[in-house]
Amino acid sequence: MTRKEFMKELEFLLQDISDEEREEALAFYENYFDEAGSMNESQVIEELDSPARVAAIIKDGLKGHFDEHIYAGNEGFSNDQYTQNYEVIDVDDKKAKKSKKEKKQESQMHNRWNEMDSRDRLILIVLALLACVPFSFSIFHVIGGIFGGLFGVGFSIITLFFCLIFGFWIITFIFYIASVVMIVVGIANIFVLPGAGFICIGIGFVLMALGSIFGKVAAWFFKDCIPTIINAIADGLGKIFHPRGV
Repeated sequence: MTRKEFMKELEFLLQDISDEEREEALAFYENYFDEAGSMNESQVIEELDSPARVAAIIKDGLKGHFDEHIYAGNEGFSNDQYTQNYEVIDVDDKKAKKSKKEKKQESQMHNRWNEMDSRDRLILIVLALLACVPFSFSIFHVIGGIFGGLFGVGFSIITLFFCLIFGFWIITFIFYIASVVMIVVGIANIFVLPGAGFICIGIGFVLMALGSIFGKVAAWFFKDCIPTIINAIADGLGKIFHPRGV
């Protein structure tokens, strides 16, 4: 862009202000170009950036923003607020250019891939797989540790349940045997020591009652509790490995 084109576009952009203000602004920048000299016109235009930027600075100044953001210097009017907005726009432009550059690089890589023959592609795939082998072993170790821990917890829970069942049955059997022994001892001594005999018989019936209670708990555990737990575990595994909608 030449000086003449710059000033012509600036004059066009300042048509919405008064003639006097427009002439003063144009005269200011004409003098600025004159002081810089014809050899430095391109440098001045580069410093001013664009007619639109200069016009925006001038209009903001005419609105009374000189004290806040605008000041005059050797390079013409400058507007801090406009400069900040322009920097944001400039950053966006740089990001857009960077995005275009990245897309161009991706397109070039895609073209290079298409230009390769099947042997070169196979070599690249094998190298990529070999590079992933160490990570694969690490992932397998982690997954194996998780499943091993889950298996250990599940096995411990199952073992605990079986121990409880057999423990209840063993306690029931012991109580029944002890109750029979106490009743027999009580009957044998009832004629010799009636008090002791009746106490032994009473203890025998108490032990028999406790045996019945433990037997019922063991039966409930075996018939109702364990099937319910197994069904819950099966449903949970079913939801994990066979989720709905899959």
